[in-house]
Amino acid sequence: MVESANSSSSGVVLSELPNGGMLDKTGAYLEQVAIDSFKRQVDLDESVWRSLPFFSATLAFSGTVISHASTNLDPLSGDAYSYFVYFLLATAATSLGWSIRWLWLAIWPREYEYPTGADLVSDYAAQLKDYHQARGLNGEALDDILRSDLRSFMTEQYASAARTNFVNNTRKIQARGQALLFMMAGLVLAFFCETAIFVQRSSQHNMTDKHEAGYAGRSQATGTERQTKDTKAPSTNSRDGRGELFQIPQRPKDQAKAMSDENSRPQPAKEPERPNPPPPEILKKNHDGPIEKR
Repeated sequence: MVESANSSSSGVVLSELPNGGMLDKTGAYLEQVAIDSFKRQVDLDESVWRSLPFFSATLAFSGTVISHASTNLDPLSGDAYSYFVYFLLATAATSLGWSIRWLWLAIWPREYEYPTGADLVSDYAAQLKDYHQARGLNGEALDDILRSDLRSFMTEQYASAARTNFVNNTRKIQARGQALLFMMAGLVLAFFCETAIFVQRSSQHNMTDKHEAGYAGRSQATGTERQTKDTKAPSTNSRDGRGELFQIPQRPKDQAKAMSDENSRPQPAKEPERPNPPPPEILKKNHDGPIEKR
């Protein structure tokens, strides 16, 4: 383990080179590049999880729109437009289901690599110290070689973890992009389906209104013709078999008009009558005189 950690690609042991085989500036630069790469992959991994609320809300909204469209859908008829509406709804539902599949691949558990823990690094540093002391290094030279070896070790740890996590994050981000693509496609198709249903129902309502208007016009014309015929030729019927004729009873408005006309006609002047004379007064009498009036 020590040899692999302190060996370069050329097979030279770093601890046997001057200053640990790495200049301080070069080692610091490589270490910073590895750490930044590792942090960048950690941020990418967390961005996938931070976007889950957005995906959940979009998925729920898309499902609501598709469900509402399915409830408003008319029964399948033989015309091409009805098949087109059903095709839009089926495509929207399929896209939404396929987006769920890609979303599951984005959050599928994967093995991520992280640098060694602090306790293991401390044990490894103690082992390196014993190793170099056994080789006769002490003092400042021992401290320099230990710092160089540990920096090389941690740089390799960060670089290896960044490389492994990059592969996992690439797959997750690709799956998230596919999930977003199919989810938005399903949402747009669901809105198209709602628009198509609205257009279909509007056309049906317009046709119904036209039929009702035509039927009302024909009924009104028929009623006008009947009223005209009744006005021109009033019907007569025999009553009680005596051959007496009578007119059709007038409507309340016509009766009120006839009564007002009759009241407005001038009445003929009456001849003055001679007053009757008062009757004579009759008295009943006896030997004493009048008794009572009759």
